[in-house]
Amino acid sequence: MSGGVDWTKIGSQFAQHFIKCLDGKKYGELSKFLGKGTIASFEGNNCQGAEQIIKLLQAFNKSYPNTEHKVSVDVVPISGDTALLFISGKRRDNKHRKIEEAVCVSSSIILTKTKGGFSVTNWLYRGEKKSANIPSKELEIGGKLTEQFYKLYDENMKQLRPVYNNDTRMKYERDELKGADMIMCKLTPGASDHVEETKKVKLGFRSVRFKSVKHDLQQMDIHPIKNVL
Repeated sequence: MSGGVDWTKIGSQFAQHFIKCLDGKKYGELSKFLGKGTIASFEGNNCQGAEQIIKLLQAFNKSYPNTEHKVSVDVVPISGDTALLFISGKRRDNKHRKIEEAVCVSSSIILTKTKGGFSVTNWLYRGEKKSANIPSKELEIGGKLTEQFYKLYDENMKQLRPVYNNDTRMKYERDELKGADMIMCKLTPGASDHVEETKKVKLGFRSVRFKSVKHDLQQMDIHPIKNVL
């Protein structure tokens, strides 16, 4: 719980409700969570404000009039009143009727608690379209940082340690981690066994088993969020 908000519970419930409204074409309900300042990137298309976002969804639904999402949700608190909701799963539609053919989708929502409830400040959604979506030159640094991050991760993950601090939170599959030491322990093969043996402690997670990995970045969306990317 962060700032009196049970983000794990509320964030998951909100994300599932949001996606169901998307499938049900409940634009009025979706609009309740969108404001004039809400920034959205939907399949690489950018817009701002509830009215423009709903228009974008309506245009999408002309090509995909019937959709059904099956997703899981990961929630990471950013501050007492804000959390990142990461949504991943599949979308069935008129072009992909079988679950085996369904489109893999991922979506991120920055959800903020307000006096009247909750509001979405940023929303990103990706399915079929592959592209790097960097809306302005000011955000190009975000794209470069992302590419460099995964390059270092693939080549020598230990070089990433300075990126994390004691307050950094990571959700890796089912494990929730906080702080540079725990994150690096998770990402370093065999580290959890070593820590438990030498420090005589019991960790709530196991380190990754793979010794090498290769990322292929095919989709990227960069958003500004309260002076960060």
